[in-house]
Amino acid sequence: MFGKTAIVTSAAIIVCAGILPSYAQDGYFTKTQGSIWEAETLYIGAQIRANGADDLVVVMKKGHPRVEGKLYLMNTDKKDSAIYVNSNKPVAYGDSVNLGRYEKNEELVFMYVITDTTGYYAPLRGKKLYSGRNMGSVDRYTSEADGMYGKKFGAVGRINKSTVELGFDGSGMGTFLDAVCRIKGAYLIR
Repeated sequence: MFGKTAIVTSAAIIVCAGILPSYAQDGYFTKTQGSIWEAETLYIGAQIRANGADDLVVVMKKGHPRVEGKLYLMNTDKKDSAIYVNSNKPVAYGDSVNLGRYEKNEELVFMYVITDTTGYYAPLRGKKLYSGRNMGSVDRYTSEADGMYGKKFGAVGRINKSTVELGFDGSGMGTFLDAVCRIKGAYLIR
């Protein structure tokens, strides 16, 4: 009898693992050949943290934006307060914004606000999309839309130990090219 119970329990665990919601696990974004990404691997839903040793500098990279929007860094001391970083249309690629030094290991949450008013994306206008895990019961910020990866609209890659790159996917189609930037003074946690 005990042997049969163990088999049923193992099968139930295997079945349940296959139906976990998308926010329970991070995914990988596979970059295409000739892409703009410098990082070898991009993680969907990874967290970004300040290294505490360097100023946080955000450098905009040339993406292929489908959805017009604005990029912000959330002020984690005040829930609804954010620091404007840049817009993806028009954007002067290579422009940098020095956001100052942050505490070591402080979580950095970026927000992409959709401003597009044209065609297919018009109903998304004003929606806030956040980098990170976007787990409603755990995280302070959760994206206001659903896409290909649930509430996760940011992909993060490690360039070196103190620089990461971040790409947002405003369309929800998994491209992560709507707002692309390099962030110095930061590291990622998968």
